[in-house]
Amino acid sequence: MACDECDKCRAMGYKFCNKCGQNFSEESDEPEPESTVSPNESLLIKSVYPAMFIILVAIVIDLVLLVVNFGTTFDWVEDKTTKLYIFITDFIVFAKLTETGIQLLWVFITFMLLFCGGIVLYRSRSILIDFKDNYMEKVKETPVYWLGMTLGASIVIQLIIMLILNAMGVSTPTPSELKDLTIEKATFLFSEAAVIEELTMRVFWMGIPMALVALFCGRKDFLKNLWGGFGASKVSILFLFISTIIFAYAHVGGWGMWKMFPVFAGGLCMGYLYMRFGLHASIIFHMINDYLGVWLVAIPTFGSILEILIILTGIVCIPVLFKRGWEGLRAIKGLPVTGYETQDESSDSNTD
Repeated sequence: MACDECDKCRAMGYKFCNKCGQNFSEESDEPEPESTVSPNESLLIKSVYPAMFIILVAIVIDLVLLVVNFGTTFDWVEDKTTKLYIFITDFIVFAKLTETGIQLLWVFITFMLLFCGGIVLYRSRSILIDFKDNYMEKVKETPVYWLGMTLGASIVIQLIIMLILNAMGVSTPTPSELKDLTIEKATFLFSEAAVIEELTMRVFWMGIPMALVALFCGRKDFLKNLWGGFGASKVSILFLFISTIIFAYAHVGGWGMWKMFPVFAGGLCMGYLYMRFGLHASIIFHMINDYLGVWLVAIPTFGSILEILIILTGIVCIPVLFKRGWEGLRAIKGLPVTGYETQDESSDSNTD
């Protein structure tokens, strides 16, 4: 039986209610509840709609650009070199890829981006096909809605931080490899960053630790945590902040120490999306954020317009993002330690 905290916990992406222990994963066969959204909450939800639809368009454009430039980029990387790494306190390279190796990597990266984009679009299909009852409740649970809320707002926050740093006389130099971009170079570098950085930062620093926690708690399906989507708990929130700090620090080498501050904002959003929905959501966030550079090379006029729209809708979304963030921080105290012990207790109580 749902309690008065269930809707709030469900909206924050928790797998269980922190008050009554209701397991939200077992609700698929239950009838849909009537709308309980207050007028103020309704206004906040609807304020994200413009950003949501712009992000929907951006995903499609990015995937089209990826496919269109796949062949020329495949040929371009043949005589290039890239490194595979993990990051702890510094980059630890475990493989150097050239020729066929880097081409196979490009095929893998392309597959991952198309696969993740397909999952995000499929799981957000209610935005376009279901305008009946409870549209608001359904839409605000989709990955594209949360991408709309977080991506533009995080870009605006990063821009504000950069402006403050510049006003203080602090400069953040652009890495040499990001200068003089061609369409092939931009497509490869930003696609590689979206996939490889999410694997090394989100999966390595959040997914693997959560899988080990699940294994320790006796969960036989512990490996599914590698994809993310394990929801909020005290432990997962801890790993969220650890991974975000490491992600921000990893950018110091190319951009300078002050780059940590704007990167932290984007990393926090990507980590939350990974925790709430899964790797597909954080990869697509990363792709859209980085593909702003591809737009300026491939479709400069339209790309500039789209960037301006993302920034404008992001300004509107900042109050919503701050409100959700504040609600999340206040709810940490009531979260389960791992989420797995709560699930076990909930399962036991359902068999009584």
